[in-house]
Amino acid sequence: MAQENKGVWVFSDLPSLAFELLGKGRTLADQLATQLTAVSITATLDVNELVQRGADRVFSVSDPALTTFQVESYADVLTALVNEQKPDVLLIGATRNGLELAPRLAERLKTGCVTETTRLELDAEKKLVVMERVTYGGNLVETQVSKARPQIATIARGLFAPIPAESSRKGEIVKVEPKI
Repeated sequence: MAQENKGVWVFSDLPSLAFELLGKGRTLADQLATQLTAVSITATLDVNELVQRGADRVFSVSDPALTTFQVESYADVLTALVNEQKPDVLLIGATRNGLELAPRLAERLKTGCVTETTRLELDAEKKLVVMERVTYGGNLVETQVSKARPQIATIARGLFAPIPAESSRKGEIVKVEPKI
């Protein structure tokens, strides 16, 4: 029997954007009654601060080969984690690296990817995230829903508020040894 997809994940190579994604991810995870997971590759993000800002679990991926962003290597790591853990939703920061990574990841996972998402809302009945993005030079708002899992979206800075750090918050930190 196939494992059911469960969980909201966030990944960004930019700490401030990761905190914003955790803010929106926390809302979605609570609405879905599931776990919020952050992925940190090569300690670009402080794993304890990710927990303090809303993550229930952090995958801390450490390997000297990942010190510099390489889209194929990062895609390999995230593909393996997603295939193993099967999240519902994956929010990726719309940085230069994130915009290169997200579509590759979607192709490998045989799912959709909505880039430059400006709004995310949960369709509670269908348990799917409805994503909006601005197109045609700001003249049109496009609404998309991917039924394939995980639903992948890239999100730019400044759209969502980060959760203030709460030092008493507890979470699970999982060290991951990638097979590169």
